[in-house]
Amino acid sequence: MADHTPFAPASFASRRLFFCNPMPVFLLLLGAMLNLRCFPREEPLSLEKAFVGAERSSRTQVNFPPFSAKTQLCPNTLSATPRGRIVASAAAAAAKREPLAPPPKGLQAPIGVVLVDHGSRKKESNDMLVEFSKLYQKVSKRDIVEVAHMEIATPTIPQAIGLCVSRGARSVVIAPYFLSNGRHIQSDIPAIVEDARTQYPELTIRLAAPMGIDEQIARVIEDRVKTEIHKEE
Repeated sequence: MADHTPFAPASFASRRLFFCNPMPVFLLLLGAMLNLRCFPREEPLSLEKAFVGAERSSRTQVNFPPFSAKTQLCPNTLSATPRGRIVASAAAAAAKREPLAPPPKGLQAPIGVVLVDHGSRKKESNDMLVEFSKLYQKVSKRDIVEVAHMEIATPTIPQAIGLCVSRGARSVVIAPYFLSNGRHIQSDIPAIVEDARTQYPELTIRLAAPMGIDEQIARVIEDRVKTEIHKEE
């Protein structure tokens, strides 16, 4: 009965021919050597080497150049990613942005000063503020000085501000002729000044602090005391 096995084992003669011929053996050895040289086996990573590599990588610092609007962006790498496109658009916007103007320093000249007292029904009391304004203008060398009364008498604070504007003032400082920081300083006068700001929106109006506790005022009081002590009976 014939053998119908599709892959019959080679005969002994063919095996002998294969091993006796050195060329096939040489080709097999050469292929094995090339395979080992081109694809070297990786050495298994130990736990100790893993920790050493992690420590080295943590101590490695990469110094990138500072990013600015003038930084050249590579269109084939950075701009190809969504984050790169965002950075590129932000850089372009920063390059086109106009520099901010510096904030104004101080008040715009000319500056007007309004001296404010409480106001009285007695003309002599109101006239005293006018005399003091003349002295203040002489000492301060300021050109625009007006007086105002918080209530009862005129001119009022808005009227005095209007007089400063008519004389060319572009900024006004309200200086209270008050000693202590009472209710008029804390609420009444600030409310009047706030209304004046809406009446003169183009004008810069600021409110100064009252005289308060000051060494110069103490000297004035001491001078009055000495005058009274040395006054002839």
